Order: sequence, then structure tokens, then C-alpha cells
Amino acid sequence: MDEKTRREEFPQLKGVTYLDHAGAALYAKSQVEAHTAGLTANLYGNPHSQSPSSQSSTAAVDHVRDLVLLFFGTDSDHYDVRLHFRLHGSSETAQRVFPLVCPPPSPTSQQLTL
Repeated sequence: MDEKTRREEFPQLKGVTYLDHAGAALYAKSQVEAHTAGLTANLYGNPHSQSPSSQSSTAAVDHVRDLVLLFFGTDSDHYDVRLHFRLHGSSETAQRVFPLVCPPPSPTSQQLTL
């Protein structure tokens, strides 16, 4: 990354060498500002309900799904996009969908936890 981007987008890195990307990638200042603006301008509720705030959440989730499909050059007629809160939930879904590719670990196998 160039110095201008580092200075403007990652002020939290001033004077720091950051190497720990195992848990999460760094967040840019513009990402935090955009997210904050969205949260302060909108009310989001449980997407499984019918209230106006819930419909806002549903619209936001649907928009993200559309962006993922667009990124991969496909559409909802061919693929579903599942959004999971936790890696564990995503892994379980992948194991159910692709049982021959990702069989569950046997009790004697070694597991790698990230």
C-alpha cells in the first residue's frame, strides 16, 4: 500500500508495523465512516420480521447477496448466497452441502483451529 493510503485510510497504523491478519483484516477509516453513517441514518431490525426496520435489514442483506452474485458473474437463478455470522456456521453448511468434498472429521483425526 502506498504511504498516502496508509496515512489517510489507516491512521491507527501510525508508528506501528502490523502483521497479525490471522483473526481479521484491518479496517479502513472510510469503511468505518461509511458503516457509521449507515447505522446512524437507518434503523435495522430482525430480518425475520415484518416491521419497517426489519424490512430495512432484509433489503440490506439482499443487496449484499446481489453484490456477491455480481462479483462472481452469476445470478440467483443459479446460486444461493448464504451469509453466516460465524465461521463455524459456514463450515457446517459447507459440510452438509458438499459431504463428499468436506467430510466431517473422524474422532481420531487431528483438527486445525484458526
